Amino acid sequence: MLLVVTELASNAIKHGLPPTEVRLSCTDEQFILDVADHDLSSVPELADTRPVDAGGRGLKLALSLSLDVGWYATDSTKHVWASFPIAGVTLPRRSLFQSSRVAAKRPYTWGGTG
Repeated sequence: MLLVVTELASNAIKHGLPPTEVRLSCTDEQFILDVADHDLSSVPELADTRPVDAGGRGLKLALSLSLDVGWYATDSTKHVWASFPIAGVTLPRRSLFQSSRVAAKRPYTWGGTG
């Protein structure tokens, strides 16, 4: 989880507008890491089409180390989130790339079944 926190926070600092906010919350089954910045002019994208040495692999790294990754925007902030299992709780991993809308505050996901 620490590597994903570092990656998402550094992306927000480098590419977003301050202040950058990092929050960790939990449900009965998982931790939710939420990193926000105030740049609404761009959207996070998986770097599938860039050359390997061009960077931009942070979201793919986060996706490979978490249960799911996605983003949403409010009127003033853009949030990128990742979810992680709580020890002792088994949850299905998502493995396919997909951008979809789901209910609640996490409308865009990269990770599979939506």
